[in-house]
Amino acid sequence: CMKILHIENGRNLYGGPQQVLYLTNGLKGRGIINVVVCQPGSLLSIKLKESGIEVINLACRGEWDIFYLLRLVRVIQSEKPDIIHAHSRKGADFLGGLASRFLSKKSVLSRRVDSIEPKFISSLIYGLFNKVIAISENIFQIILSQNIDEKKVSLIRSSVKTSVFDNQRNRDYVNKLYGISKNDFVLVAIGQLIPRKGYPCLINVMFSLNKIYPNMKLLIFGKGKMEASLKNLVTKKKLEKNVMFCGYSSILDEFLTHFDLMVHPAKNEGLGVSVLKASAAGLPVVAYDVGGVPEVVLDGVTGLLAKPDNQDQFKKNIEYLYKNKDFRDSCAQAGKQRMIDHFKVEEMINKHIRLYENTINER
Repeated sequence: CMKILHIENGRNLYGGPQQVLYLTNGLKGRGIINVVVCQPGSLLSIKLKESGIEVINLACRGEWDIFYLLRLVRVIQSEKPDIIHAHSRKGADFLGGLASRFLSKKSVLSRRVDSIEPKFISSLIYGLFNKVIAISENIFQIILSQNIDEKKVSLIRSSVKTSVFDNQRNRDYVNKLYGISKNDFVLVAIGQLIPRKGYPCLINVMFSLNKIYPNMKLLIFGKGKMEASLKNLVTKKKLEKNVMFCGYSSILDEFLTHFDLMVHPAKNEGLGVSVLKASAAGLPVVAYDVGGVPEVVLDGVTGLLAKPDNQDQFKKNIEYLYKNKDFRDSCAQAGKQRMIDHFKVEEMINKHIRLYENTINER
């Protein structure tokens, strides 16, 4: 029976950790043993334990945490996995690769971000692993541009479980929870409050739109180091009644379908799991044409894309969807169908199993 040791150091259940949860549950259903090394107290740790998946909590303080490396080596020696799968950065990639190489273990790395490092760093990290997984075509091409052997790289897109949106909480519950009235048009943004997610642009767009459409509300779900500065910007623009910071919500999937539109102002994006979820929940998406986003959002079909840094076009796209309900409904249906057709969890799991088997059998 195959045994996989996964490493994921994300604290909240954002894109990467969410995929680890999908993957390990799916692998467990196929009789594959999973052990997940993750941060103590992380939401992923809690959810995995609820699913009956073995968790080992190791605190990691970054790329150069030698104590983490030593503890990780001991865990791998004790667990004796067939494959080590590193899912995140923050130490999981470099230190996970070092531990694997030191113990001569077969290893796989998932690459989820579309930032470009110096080639010597990429060569160093990717050289530690037998295989590298790109979660989007965009990331696949970035990895190849770093002079990594194409035979070493596999494209396995992130996925979304559409069935989670079948049973939603009551709309009145959501309205009461967030102070929404029945006449409000509600935009939702989901993601970490960090620079590359582009939230200052979104708040400026809301400032322009609210002058014309005072019933437009924006709910921002996420946490991060920019939270204080973004709240100050909202106060400065006098948008406190129209822009709400909702923190991280572990139950967002239970009422996501009740919002009107997903706005995703990211300047860089590997693929965008929150965009996958929004489409699966039947929300049209307004986003920038960056990274892997156009692989998810078909412009004019499941939502509208603006050219990078074209804030005016981003605003006009929101306005167009606000005014055109038929187009919104069409995007909603097309988005749902696209997720069912191209981003199935089952397909993602099957591809991982084939990759694991090939890696184990490779000499």
